[in-house]
Amino acid sequence: MIETLNGVTVNAHLPLLDFAETASRHAIPGIEFDAGELSNAVESGKEDDVKAVLARLNVTPQVFGLPVDWRGPQATFDEGIAILPRLARAAQAFGCTRCCTWIPSSTDSNVNEFRQLAVSRFRNIASVLSDFGVSFGLEFVGPQTLREGPHAMGKNVFIWDIPGLQELISEINAPSDNVGILLDSFHWFCTAGTKADILSLDSKDIVHVHVNDAPDLALNLQMDFERLVPGDGVIELQLFIESLNSIGYKGPIAAEIFNKDLKNLPTDESVEKVSAAVKNLLTNA
Repeated sequence: MIETLNGVTVNAHLPLLDFAETASRHAIPGIEFDAGELSNAVESGKEDDVKAVLARLNVTPQVFGLPVDWRGPQATFDEGIAILPRLARAAQAFGCTRCCTWIPSSTDSNVNEFRQLAVSRFRNIASVLSDFGVSFGLEFVGPQTLREGPHAMGKNVFIWDIPGLQELISEINAPSDNVGILLDSFHWFCTAGTKADILSLDSKDIVHVHVNDAPDLALNLQMDFERLVPGDGVIELQLFIESLNSIGYKGPIAAEIFNKDLKNLPTDESVEKVSAAVKNLLTNA
């Protein structure tokens, strides 16, 4: 797998090349990034210069976040779809073939209507991305606290586990079969995920992987913004990684850790702490 730096770990919004420099200092070969910055480089005639810097740093853009508001009004969605080809083309120019977004586990909207909206818009997005050889990863959000109680995202439960997401992907039925899963260890754990759940997947079903740990609390008490550095919690991360190895997943893996203590550390200290944990995990799996 390709260790990849996620912006949450950096705790600061850094320009693309500064972000790549940070990754390089810690021997992290991949980055998650904003496709807009690559697009600006291409359109301003600086593509070769940026490629030369990234090559010197030995860092490659691996995954970009979906730059389209798929849950918003139709006009907002149309604006996003209109610029998506330009951004996907720039990502393709830099060898990046993965784009991801997350799905709320509950909604205040009518569930059937929200599902139809998601299927229609995700199919549209996937079609545009496929023109540039880009796969589209969807992330389910696992904590029960985001489906029920005062922290719920909405009053109606939507998709929150692997089987539910697989059903949605089947309904999307993207013409180029380029829609898959962003698998996050915390969300997998919060849904009582098992080794069998991962082994039921094929490597092509997984577009990207996030890794993080969880405190020693009951599943129904886990909070999305209280995650831990890999190895500091109770998730069977060796099992998680070994299962991914078993199905032949070789793509990017990034630590995404929402944690107030980590956020208060200086950038390089935070990145060093997290990267050391990820490297240890990948080495021992």
